[in-house]
Amino acid sequence: MRAIIVGYGNQGRKRYAVAKKDIVGIVDHAPTPYSPFVPFFHISDFPLADYDAAIVCTPTQASKLDIVKWLLENGKHVLVEKPLWPATPAQIMELGDLAERKKVVLYPAYNHRWEPAVRDVLDQNLGNVYKIYHCRMFYGNGTAELVKQSWRDQIPLGVIPEVGSHLFDLCEMFFGGYSSARMIYCNNYENDNPDHAIVAMRSGSTSIELEMTYLSWKNTFTIDILTDKGSLHVEGLTKWGRSIYTSRIRQHPAGVPEEKATVYVQPDSTWEQEWRLFNNLVADGVQRSLRSSILMAQTLEELCKCK
Repeated sequence: MRAIIVGYGNQGRKRYAVAKKDIVGIVDHAPTPYSPFVPFFHISDFPLADYDAAIVCTPTQASKLDIVKWLLENGKHVLVEKPLWPATPAQIMELGDLAERKKVVLYPAYNHRWEPAVRDVLDQNLGNVYKIYHCRMFYGNGTAELVKQSWRDQIPLGVIPEVGSHLFDLCEMFFGGYSSARMIYCNNYENDNPDHAIVAMRSGSTSIELEMTYLSWKNTFTIDILTDKGSLHVEGLTKWGRSIYTSRIRQHPAGVPEEKATVYVQPDSTWEQEWRLFNNLVADGVQRSLRSSILMAQTLEELCKCK
């Protein structure tokens, strides 16, 4: 499959590192010292006959949706960096319908789905094995100053769609959906748009609390799920050097739980696994559901009203 990268910033370079044997060109607004190709300035400048798919890594702005739509209309498969925002649920459904009509694949990319500790949680088949009481996730980094200097500080809701979108996506994967999103806390300490927020939601009887921030000076990622049989925990991401999955089996009526931990110290393979999945979807002609992106867009619309 011949692919191009649209937007050769930080994310574009990460995608190139794992897909470079398939990459035939780059579209970017200006040449950079990192680019392995002389980039085309506009997507419409790149000859359509020369590629089959595009990896869209442009900023989270309305123009990203125009690029995705143009590619789909011209029969190109699209892997697009998260999130599909500020797209509305209706716009995302229209993109999905367009992809089906053109018989191409549209895949919104969320590489944290492939974290090994996250896969361990998914393997527990949560909804069928446990009664889930509560889930808390925290995702923080210390990039407030970098955000202030970039286009990211102009994104509506700030850190919520940029960092929190990973958490919304994992909630949909773990619990099959969520509802009743409300803003518990939202503040702009160092940025023009929110740089720290806490969001509460529900999935059936399960309460969910998501916290996201650009003000965590040590990169931190945690998941804590409390159930009737015990608890499940994730700490860290492999890109930071170590990730741990821990399961704790409850003792009755009380006592120290039986604990089992798996430690992952390995290179971050999530980008490679996601590119392999995308290739397989294209080869098999399979369009995966856009449910997670649609649900996320609905939730972000609700949170905009709460801000």
